Amino acid sequence: MTTRIGVDPSILEKLQDIVSKDREPGSMRSWNSAWLNSATPWEGGQAQPPLQHLLESCEIDFPRSGTALVPGCGKGHDLIVINSLLGLQVLGVDFAPKAIETARNHLENTVPELIKGENIRLQQVDFFELEGSYDLVFFQALQPEMRSKWGAQMYQLVKPGGYIIILAFPTNAPLNRGPPFGIEQNTHAQFLGGGGWEKVLDRVPEKSSTTHVGIERLLVFKRLADQ
Repeated sequence: MTTRIGVDPSILEKLQDIVSKDREPGSMRSWNSAWLNSATPWEGGQAQPPLQHLLESCEIDFPRSGTALVPGCGKGHDLIVINSLLGLQVLGVDFAPKAIETARNHLENTVPELIKGENIRLQQVDFFELEGSYDLVFFQALQPEMRSKWGAQMYQLVKPGGYIIILAFPTNAPLNRGPPFGIEQNTHAQFLGGGGWEKVLDRVPEKSSTTHVGIERLLVFKRLADQ
């Protein structure tokens, strides 16, 4: 049985219950509790199909050297795909300590040669406190109240000439009820602002996980040079 956003209702309800009971919804505590209680409906056991298909297609000339960032990295499936297909060193970050612990265990068991070197690194940190400069960022979910400052942080993190790949999901759910919180088609462009970015791609993905078919969009933005 699945809901209209394609997620097991029992897991979704458990997650929403955890978040709603937190005095600071969306805090590190609530997300860590979600991982501790296996209330992680976003964990599909594989890299996001739209990301993998896009990178394999070579449709966009993404950087083949440098560094990539994956906020909310989950178990790290997307880190492996980005490193293996583009050759970038990848940093996976998450707000929740349990998420990073889970990712480290998964990566050490599946790709120990990558996690032991500099190919894949993990860090527990608040995304909005993160510093650095990256050639590629792969981004997915973001709470509504944080979207206004998301664009400014992205501008600081992505190098001129670098890219953001965004998987916007779900596109058919209420904007103020979640997680997952619904997202409108032009939300990311709105908060990135009119200048400083070029939209390179915006479409329904050709390939999606079974729970995401028809209710997500794939977007790519390129960071323009500073004026």
